[in-house]
Amino acid sequence: MTDETNKVTQHQTVPEDLRASEVRYRRLFESARDGILILDADSRKITDVNPFMVELLGYSRDEFLGRELWEIGLFKDKDESQTAFRELQATGYIRYEDLPLQTKAQKQWNVEFISNVYRENGHHVIQCNIRDITERRSIEERLKQSEQWLRTIFEASHEGILVEDNERIHYVNKAYLQMFGYDEPEELVGQHISVVVSPEDAERLLEFGRSRLRGEQPPSEYEFKGRRKDGSTVDLEASVSASYVAGSNYITTMIRDITERKGAEESIRFQAHLLNTVEQSVIATDLDGIVIYWNQFAQKLYGWTAQEALGRHIMELTTPEVMTEQALEIMSHLRQGESWTGEFNVQRRDGTTFPAQIINSPINDDNGTLIGIVGVSIDNSERKRQEASLVELTHQLERQSNVFNTTLSSITDFAYIFDRDGRFIYANQPLLDLWGLKLDEAVGKNFFDLQYPDDLALRLRQQIQQVIDTGQALRDETPYTSPTGEDDWVV
Repeated sequence: MTDETNKVTQHQTVPEDLRASEVRYRRLFESARDGILILDADSRKITDVNPFMVELLGYSRDEFLGRELWEIGLFKDKDESQTAFRELQATGYIRYEDLPLQTKAQKQWNVEFISNVYRENGHHVIQCNIRDITERRSIEERLKQSEQWLRTIFEASHEGILVEDNERIHYVNKAYLQMFGYDEPEELVGQHISVVVSPEDAERLLEFGRSRLRGEQPPSEYEFKGRRKDGSTVDLEASVSASYVAGSNYITTMIRDITERKGAEESIRFQAHLLNTVEQSVIATDLDGIVIYWNQFAQKLYGWTAQEALGRHIMELTTPEVMTEQALEIMSHLRQGESWTGEFNVQRRDGTTFPAQIINSPINDDNGTLIGIVGVSIDNSERKRQEASLVELTHQLERQSNVFNTTLSSITDFAYIFDRDGRFIYANQPLLDLWGLKLDEAVGKNFFDLQYPDDLALRLRQQIQQVIDTGQALRDETPYTSPTGEDDWVV
């Protein structure tokens, strides 16, 4: 009797479990935020649709029922829908990661479409799950565009850019390749970072990177020697930052070639050493009279050390007997790029005075604007002995302050600089003389503006563009008659 009772109880429990399962499924079906369609496997007609699908496409529930997929905008046409069904019948499962979908209001969506076949009450049915991926596609497109913009900026940068991951090179830009003598990124990507660092600096830089990943704060800017593909070294300056992206720690390094700067610094140190060895006082001030340079002989002559003198006004350190008229005369000469020489009684730190010959020369910036004054002082009691070296030093200082303009204007060849649009931004004096123009009359103009013959102007413009595009030097010779009637050759 007990066994029969258990069988009856179990028989009653099964329908209850089925009903509970059906209720749970229906709740999921109704509340799902993906579209769900149920189709008859034989007729391919829609037999059920959830609310989200109604909301997504804009059809009513009744408009869905009895239709095929192609009739509600899921496939382009009936033939395409039938092809999808044949694949579904053959495999029992189909998936489209990016399927175009058109709503009742003709709005376009991108959806992920997954369909499979299963049996229900002895009959085959098809369940289609449709997920709206329009926003995801939009985000992906924006990310793709951002990546393209970032890559474009990186590739256009004149600074070398390297991204490393776990001490392996992940990315390098074009400027970086050129800096290290490589042709293709594949030659470096995947390589250990030490391949581009000289052995003497490798361990120091690796420790910087490791400590950065440990959360410490090593220098974010430093200098080191890079190792080129051919084994030669190059002086570089690095600016480094770390970032955490998609589960990985990346280190991005901006590289600048400082070979020229290091050479200039060496030259400056040499010149400073040279000026410290001459037997003349050399003092430089800005236009406000603040001392910016004070050599060792100035200390000997005036009694003030360089540390005491720098940053102070020249009149606090010495008192030349300069009348107002003389000061105006001095500045007039300097603003014209000329040196000025005079003799004064100069006071030392201890209050004693001595007769000195002072030569003031202009310090000009690259545009020829006066930005300071360099004064060479000589004790006249030593004048005869010092005279020869004084002249040489004066010439040297004048050459240094006007090196750029003097060099380009003294050569007989034509020297000029263009911007990327073919407009002149500089021309030396021989070329200005050929045109019969002043520099400010030529700046901003192109060959057409300067009345070159149209065929010659076009030819020269094309040659400029060729140099810009290829980065290669180009030589050509062309006869030319200037606006002043002078015949010459343009090379």
